[in-house]
Amino acid sequence: MDMKPWMVAFALVVLLLSCAPQSPETSEGPRFFRSAAELEEFLKENVQQGGMYGGDVMMMRAGVAEAAAAPTAGGEKSADFSTTNVQVEGVDEADIVKSDGEFLYIVSGQKVVIVKAYPAEEMETVKTISLDFSPEELYINGDRLVILGNGWRKGEGDDPRMAASGVSAEMSMRIAPDFWPQGTQVARMLVYDLSSRSSPEKVRDIAADGYYFDSRMIGDFVYVISQESLWYQPGPIPLPAVRENGVTREIPATDIAYFPIPDQSYTYTNVLSVSLDRDSRPIESHVYMLGSAQSLFVSQEGIYIVYQRYLPYWTVQQRQVDAMMEVLPSSVQSEMQKADALKIAAYKKEQLKLDIIEEHVNSLDAEEQQALQEKLQKRMEEIEREVAREQEQTHIHKLSIADGDVEYVGKGRVPGRVLNQFSMDEFDGYFRIATTSGQSWDGTSSNNLYVLDGELEVVGSVEDLAPGESIYSVRFMGERAYMVTFKKVDPLFVIGLSDPTNPEVLGKLKIPGYSDYLHPYDEDHIIGIGKEAIEAEEGDFAWYQGVKLALFDVSDVEVPKELDKVELGDRGTDSEALHEHKAFLFSREKSLLVLPVLLAQINPEQYSGRVPLHAWGDYVFQGAYVYQLDLDGFKLRGRVTHVADDSLEKSGYYYGSDYSIRRAMYIGDVLYTLSGGEVQAHDLETLEFIESVKLPVQRYDEPVVMEG
Repeated sequence: MDMKPWMVAFALVVLLLSCAPQSPETSEGPRFFRSAAELEEFLKENVQQGGMYGGDVMMMRAGVAEAAAAPTAGGEKSADFSTTNVQVEGVDEADIVKSDGEFLYIVSGQKVVIVKAYPAEEMETVKTISLDFSPEELYINGDRLVILGNGWRKGEGDDPRMAASGVSAEMSMRIAPDFWPQGTQVARMLVYDLSSRSSPEKVRDIAADGYYFDSRMIGDFVYVISQESLWYQPGPIPLPAVRENGVTREIPATDIAYFPIPDQSYTYTNVLSVSLDRDSRPIESHVYMLGSAQSLFVSQEGIYIVYQRYLPYWTVQQRQVDAMMEVLPSSVQSEMQKADALKIAAYKKEQLKLDIIEEHVNSLDAEEQQALQEKLQKRMEEIEREVAREQEQTHIHKLSIADGDVEYVGKGRVPGRVLNQFSMDEFDGYFRIATTSGQSWDGTSSNNLYVLDGELEVVGSVEDLAPGESIYSVRFMGERAYMVTFKKVDPLFVIGLSDPTNPEVLGKLKIPGYSDYLHPYDEDHIIGIGKEAIEAEEGDFAWYQGVKLALFDVSDVEVPKELDKVELGDRGTDSEALHEHKAFLFSREKSLLVLPVLLAQINPEQYSGRVPLHAWGDYVFQGAYVYQLDLDGFKLRGRVTHVADDSLEKSGYYYGSDYSIRRAMYIGDVLYTLSGGEVQAHDLETLEFIESVKLPVQRYDEPVVMEG
């Protein structure tokens, strides 16, 4: 008999299933390796997709330049100044610029620049710190400056991570000697004493193997998370190392926590705890072998590291086989179970099962075979939808933090994937998390919100919101959550969380467009920033248009309202604040909202007839939009730009400039705007120019500088 396509699929699934390792996930807590050999054996047995181990090689560059000397600065300081827009009060987040009310501390290329910014009329650079690594962001804590980034540590011979990529040291030096150095990638952290802003003193130099992932500062402690990827390859597996002030400490395998769970790949996730108050206190280093972290949420009491895992392929296949079995008569199922119980080779069992199925199909007439195929097809479609919901799993690991002490608490998991850190929150001892399951493009997506207790067990949930759409933004505010999903229109869901075991949708508002970021105005009002959208005529989707600002009234949770909205530009308009909340400056006390905007506008004369919805505008402006914002809505005060040439007109479909404004902040009654090449000061009310300071523009031909 010629096998039908569905029978061929059945045969392949059964065959694959017979060869798959049956390793169900365990709910046990962390273990510690007893030796480096046991670590190597664990990787060999548990990595589901074979390959190599190797660090995520990133083309890091570092340059050295002369620091600009300046007299010691000190004097007038404003008590009224903006700080970084953070998610959790009391939990600071690193950024490319920080202010203390008198000085600005700025990441600029391969350097950190200290600018005396207040009073604005006397603004000047007082110090430029040259670095031997690529700084990414920083903190300021009194007289302590913390610089974080990525670099390279010199090694002897070929780095095994580079060898794993198939690129030898000799080859890499020929191809790109300045961009692929011979050494180990490291996450760097420098701490400076700023007793004298013009002569900062480096007091701590910390490096951890891997790459800098994220960090938070709570009080006088900075918690830094680095990651180092690894896959199995025969031979010794590199162990992670931490170095402080030139002294290297390799983390022994016996200090590496792991979970006996098969995965596609693993990372060393290193959580460092560093005291800024006591420079002599040793750094704490806690290493966990986990999947690659996708996001991080930190409260004042805990760190939540989350990453994605997918259902093992044998689990999916088992579900498919079970579904196929359901459509067969019980007599056929019984015969297959008997075959499975025989003490014969696995391939012989599977052949015997297929013979049983073939014999059954041969006993059916054409009409019965067709009916069986239709039943099978229907059941497989149902399984596909069920599996789509369960395919992605978000794994959550919680660490407690108290006065710099880090301790593992527990782990949990929920269906779906998180969008970003704002998809998570901790409140009254409960962890709340919003996820999307499935994909909107194939119609299998749905959205969920889960509440977990202190043991990270799910105690409440709202599931299957907005089928076919995906989460675009979430904001938790006390006993409520606000969730925006999108495919063609923007449903804003108001979700009540007063009873953690019974969360419920209280109301929703459907409007065009969507919000990428939600920010509290007060308890009953929310600011949204995203994109306007117009439903497409040619399919089940919508065309993004300009940047949209919206103010929502949620005082009546059952009937949320859009009080006001502003659309900036046409399709192609963008803002860094859409994907980086630190670029969003808001002060309710000052009725102030500032965000960077790359403005695109369409010239209708370029089109004959109606302008297509998918038409892309030309870039005409880049800079900061300054709004007065109160409950009456948005009122544009004015705009500030650093772009003084014709680069916008020559940009085409992509625009990038060292003078694109990325951040805004205020000190007293002065607005400061920051681009890669300049800091400008403007009067906060009139936006009249006061003063500016040039910054060292990033050079892309600088050679790699190795530390150590």
